[in-house]
Amino acid sequence: MTETLDAPPLAGATHITDYDEISEILRSPDFVQGGFAEGTAEMIPGALITLNGRAHVERRRLFARMFTQDRVDHYIEHGILPETRSALAELRAAGTDETDLVPLSWRILHRVPAMVVGIDVDPDAEVRGRFVRYIREIAKAVTVDWQRGDHGALLAAGKAAKTRFAEEFFAPSLAARRDLVERHRRGEIAAEELPIDVVTVLLLHGDVPDEVMLHEAVGFLMASITTTAQAFPHFVVQLEDWLARHPQRRSVVQDIGFLQRAVDESLRLFVAAPARIRTATKDLVLKCSGRRIAQGQKLALWFGPANASPDFGADTEHFDPEREVRARPDWGLAFGAGAHLCIGRPIVTGVRGRGADPAPHGTMASLAKALYAAGLELVADAPATKDAGTFYDEYASLPVRFTDL
Repeated sequence: MTETLDAPPLAGATHITDYDEISEILRSPDFVQGGFAEGTAEMIPGALITLNGRAHVERRRLFARMFTQDRVDHYIEHGILPETRSALAELRAAGTDETDLVPLSWRILHRVPAMVVGIDVDPDAEVRGRFVRYIREIAKAVTVDWQRGDHGALLAAGKAAKTRFAEEFFAPSLAARRDLVERHRRGEIAAEELPIDVVTVLLLHGDVPDEVMLHEAVGFLMASITTTAQAFPHFVVQLEDWLARHPQRRSVVQDIGFLQRAVDESLRLFVAAPARIRTATKDLVLKCSGRRIAQGQKLALWFGPANASPDFGADTEHFDPEREVRARPDWGLAFGAGAHLCIGRPIVTGVRGRGADPAPHGTMASLAKALYAAGLELVADAPATKDAGTFYDEYASLPVRFTDL
């Protein structure tokens, strides 16, 4: 926590680390979100992740269909698994069994957010590379408040990337879906034949300006790719450390139920943003603790310390994929809570509470199983490095090898 205290969004904030207090604040309508003011205002004004109140609720409701378990299964079957097979085939063709997990994660994970949003990305390696590069540059700009570099330069690069993305990817994808929607309205195709994605939903529900649809597409892509691509290397490092201490359990890497529990535990310990920022819209007292909050008071909500609450059992600062949690979600506050709970959570965790057999699982567990089937392991003599250009806890490089390509 202390290493990020000089981040600009934390200036003047009251620091909150208690799980119950954070949960109440996130669920209360008497706070508005902050922490990304500079980046979102410049890059994606009007997108879902920037909205509050009724506008947020109404927009969010439109997108619910993209996050059912059937859709998650579809994203895994038609996104994660084929992209993983393709990426591993590229390694075999190159005659190498070593690579960097950070760019590999981006390369594989890009497909699912593109499917969710409704962006057509040609499988050609150069095209795919440009798509990923644009999103990474856009993400740096949207999260510029938490970047250590020159904010002006990062915003300029992000805006240029957004323009190129709009021309090369968004415009043709929008045109294709607009044609399908118009054909549907003329009765030429049934509703069931339409894609289930963000762009199509926005086209079906009112006169949404193209610029707003672009911002929504960028917001979804940026949020979904970056958070998962950041979280996955952390998960692998934590799981490999646990397996090194439990070598007799190595076979669990092919148990999808175990892997999903391990993902949940890893997410409890991994925090995408250093802190979530909220500002009170009126004077109030927190019911859970009696803490008084003044109108206009800025709060920094620290999910890391909160997720180490004793409610998660013993030794909560350490990774334990066999941890049993009953009082809280297994992943703690990783996805937030309340109205701004991450809408894409089911893609990572699966849709819980369905009583399904086998238990639902998400993209990270599916990706892990596929990579471990190819013999994923860390390269011991090639240390990982963190990204020094950001306040995020983010890997810049994580060398890995595959022993069974």
